[in-house]
Amino acid sequence: MGSFEFKKKFGQNFLTDKNLLEEIVLKAGVSSEDTVIEIGAGKGALTEALSKHAKRVISFEIDSELFDFLTEKFNGSNVEFVFEDVMNVSDEKINEIAGGKFKLVA
Repeated sequence: MGSFEFKKKFGQNFLTDKNLLEEIVLKAGVSSEDTVIEIGAGKGALTEALSKHAKRVISFEIDSELFDFLTEKFNGSNVEFVFEDVMNVSDEKINEIAGGKFKLVA
């Protein structure tokens, strides 16, 4: 993934500070019983932190160039990806995908 370039049109910036990532998960109150919807997986740093605490993580990612990287990185985990612009997804579809209550982290 070394040749990846940020895309301004998607407002991409990737978090890497593990302490900050853990703090986000803690502040969101994510527990092992939670389904979490993440907006913007990026390279998966927050996704990984969420997956360690949540029962299930559903991450919306607009950048289809990250498909191979993310699906390989999280193969066999509790993480699912939806490669769509979440702004174009109805509330009904999000509720259907989540299958009930969820926490939103972005």
